[in-house]
Amino acid sequence: MAGPEFLRLFLIAGLASMVWVHVARRVLAGPPPAVDDLDGYRTLDPYQLAYLAGGLTRAIEAAVAELVHHGLVAVHDGRLVLTGASPGKLLVDDHAFRGIVVDAPVDGLPGRALAAIGADGRTVASLHVRLAPEEAALQQPLIAAGLRHAPEARVARGALALAPGVIVTAIGAIKLVRGIALDRPVGILLLLLAVAVTVLWVTAPFPPTTRRGRAVLAGARARLEGLRATAAAAPEQLSPGDQALAYAVFGPIALAGAAAGLTTVFAPPPAAAAASGSSSGDYMCSSSSCSSGCSGGGGCGGCGGCS
Repeated sequence: MAGPEFLRLFLIAGLASMVWVHVARRVLAGPPPAVDDLDGYRTLDPYQLAYLAGGLTRAIEAAVAELVHHGLVAVHDGRLVLTGASPGKLLVDDHAFRGIVVDAPVDGLPGRALAAIGADGRTVASLHVRLAPEEAALQQPLIAAGLRHAPEARVARGALALAPGVIVTAIGAIKLVRGIALDRPVGILLLLLAVAVTVLWVTAPFPPTTRRGRAVLAGARARLEGLRATAAAAPEQLSPGDQALAYAVFGPIALAGAAAGLTTVFAPPPAAAAASGSSSGDYMCSSSSCSSGCSGGGGCGGCGGCS
């Protein structure tokens, strides 16, 4: 095939493969979200929501943010160390008139993070390694709910989306080698191949979240904007669980007060985590000072901006 004719066909095939990538990624990302998905974050705990937003790294960091806000962990010389503080007290029913007071448990991912930090302290990087086995427990409920792709499905869908572009690029590369061997002009083909490789590189990572998962995150960012404002301006009004939720949804911009020092030891979050909604919703704070009268739209008295 003559050079000019091949270039025309290569350009058409390249453009067609780009359209295919766009369409395939959209179709393979799952069914379109329903209106209820905007409130789907309510069915997830803060660590599942954090995993949905930024994987295991975000989930572990949300747990650490909760521990620091609780006063159980501090940052010292770039390491996480235990403060020795008590997690607080909890009144439980022992079938007596007043019940008994016991130490409030720190369980779930924060509890396992607290145990992993230990008496000698630990860097955030080593904490990630220690808590790597927690990923399956965080990931499986999200996959079952249709909010995140299973790892093997993500690889297969990504490969399917990229296949036409890879084939076209490979044919172009073969033609380039042949042209060089025959001492033919290949400048335009080389430029087109560079563009094709760049497009493949940019589109290669298949998003881990489904369309429904992205809708859940968008709903959380929109409806919890008041929580973000409170975390940034008056973090002392949040409970430790609220702090974990704020970090899960908004990332480091939700760190202030005692937790502000974590910005020096946490890794940069995924770019998507920087986006946040602009409208406040009907989040109900879990701290005791806000648990009453903090639902619905507007002001929340003691919650200082939690909407």
